[in-house]
Amino acid sequence: MIAVPVSLFGTFASFAILGFTINTLTLFAMVLAIGLVVDDAIVVIEAVEYEMRYNNLHPKEATVAAMEKVQSPVIGVAVVLAAVFVPVAFLGGIMGILYKQFALTIAVSVLISAFVALSLTPALCAGMLKEPKKDVKKGVVDRFWGKFNDGFDHMVEVYGQILRKLGKALWVPIGTLIVLSIAAFFMFFRLPTAFLPQEDNGYFINAFSLPEGSVNVRTNAVISDFLEMMDADPAVEQSQGVTGFDILSDGQKPNAGLSFIKLKPWDDRTAPSEQLEAVMAKAFAYNATHPNVSLMALNPPPIPGLGTSGGFSLYIQNKNGASNEEFQRVIGEFLGAANQRPEIQMAYTTFRMDTPSYNFDIDREKAQKNGVQVGDIFTALQAYYGSVQINDFTIYGRNFKVVAQADTQYRMSPTDNKFLAVKDNKGNMVPISTFITPTKSNSISVITRYNNFPAVKIGGQQAAGYSSGQALDALEEVAKQVLPNGYGYAFAESSAQEREASGKTIYALSLGMLFVFLSLAALYESWKIPFTVIFGIPTGFFGACLGAMVFNVYNDIYFQIGLLTIIGLAAKNAILIVEYAKVRVDSGMDALKAAVEASEIRLRPILMTSLAFIVGNIPLALSTGAGSNSRSEMGIAVVFGVLSATAFQIFIVPMLFVVIEHIHGFKKPKKVVTVDK
Repeated sequence: MIAVPVSLFGTFASFAILGFTINTLTLFAMVLAIGLVVDDAIVVIEAVEYEMRYNNLHPKEATVAAMEKVQSPVIGVAVVLAAVFVPVAFLGGIMGILYKQFALTIAVSVLISAFVALSLTPALCAGMLKEPKKDVKKGVVDRFWGKFNDGFDHMVEVYGQILRKLGKALWVPIGTLIVLSIAAFFMFFRLPTAFLPQEDNGYFINAFSLPEGSVNVRTNAVISDFLEMMDADPAVEQSQGVTGFDILSDGQKPNAGLSFIKLKPWDDRTAPSEQLEAVMAKAFAYNATHPNVSLMALNPPPIPGLGTSGGFSLYIQNKNGASNEEFQRVIGEFLGAANQRPEIQMAYTTFRMDTPSYNFDIDREKAQKNGVQVGDIFTALQAYYGSVQINDFTIYGRNFKVVAQADTQYRMSPTDNKFLAVKDNKGNMVPISTFITPTKSNSISVITRYNNFPAVKIGGQQAAGYSSGQALDALEEVAKQVLPNGYGYAFAESSAQEREASGKTIYALSLGMLFVFLSLAALYESWKIPFTVIFGIPTGFFGACLGAMVFNVYNDIYFQIGLLTIIGLAAKNAILIVEYAKVRVDSGMDALKAAVEASEIRLRPILMTSLAFIVGNIPLALSTGAGSNSRSEMGIAVVFGVLSATAFQIFIVPMLFVVIEHIHGFKKPKKVVTVDK
């Protein structure tokens, strides 16, 4: 355990050099690193203990003998784990940013762990391990461990017998590997895709929309009434409202507003009714008692900056210059079709064409006859009803703007035109109302453009039991069916990032496996070991995908990070077996005998390291509280993946080694040398 804090402190120190912070991703990496860094120490200590127990060597001599045998596997495991993670740190886009901090944190911790295992751990073994005392009465603990070791030795003998039988029927392990690989392939592509899991961020946002034409006073009264209702909920700690801003269209509207509901700490919200989904459902229920109010409770995105809320978002673009009325009809058809899809819980927009307004028709001929410039009329309307910045001034060390605008009471009605006047060409003040005829009409309150086209933003949430990727696929199908020629669509915010990242999953996994292969080929100067290691990796993928399907985990970035981790861990188990077997084959031993003997020797460290990693990550899979969805997804992937890889690889990898040796054209040398265990 001394090696663990040394490696972790060294990794924390590297954050200053790499410019990393302590955040969710780096802490994920540190949790996984605890299980990884202890593996190297276990391999070294177990090898020393093996030499002391079976070869009756003194601790110092046993350490030297053990290091001669395990230094190569320790280096190989470190190189493989670094080769898995370092390349994906250079992927572009937000996916590369998310991978970078996690990958480099793991890589640094593994390299430091390998250095510690090759330096500090042997020194500690030579100084702290003691030879077993003979002719001494054993206590209860010693007798227990003695029986445990005897039982484990018997299990190793049975394990060796099973391998010898499999060596005579190689089609069984190879067929099992093919079946597992095919099953993993189909399960992986059947998993619902997503970008990031929705999290309980400890707060949520509510967007209010009142009938068009409602004034700020009415909107503020509705928000205050809603906040009073929410403050009575035992899960709510604090609330705040904002009037006059539409968060969905990102525009200022007097009939719109928003509120922020801050929940109590996660540990104080243990009842089901106090969870985020239950409190948001209560907020939605406000619509039922207030039919004139449209309220939407929005869970913020798991990563700040990826939009204003979770769920999906896209823009419908008007590319052919159609009228606003036609555009509204198309939007209505799209929303109607989208809300009929089972993958969509709700799809909505704040696009409205019924905002009450007035058109001011100016009698240009009359203005010209009276010597009034039309431009002066427009300027007066802008200054009084809109605003005009006059200048700036500085006082008390601060800058202030001088803005001209009519007082509120003089710009509430078109009849207020009687208070406005412009100069004619003789310098006389002429009322503007003389030249203006107000006409009632409806208009768009907020005009949006996306990619330089008039556009309408569509938001929504996927239905329960469906992933965000399935919702995006459904929206694409609806767009192809409903949108006429001259209209297009474009995903935005987190949905755009999800679509961009979806094509990089296979790329990242393939890149990791490629670098594992090349690193092993360079390290061992052989193509046989890399093939044996790579072919055993699908056993881990099978377990991870099976666990994801059982526990309803989506194929998102955190699950994919777990798969990358499994590549390294599955390769580690295979290296521990294959490297020992290769040494014996190179010395002239039969391939099957070498594989069986290497597997028997390395079974204990494989089980110990895998069990240590699995047990260490069970709390990650069962985590609760802030960010629990992300942690549990990664924990489920690595726990089931490593469990599956360990259970199958100890039988499949030795037989893979035998098959590849035979394919390579193994020939028995003239001189046979016996290698000590």
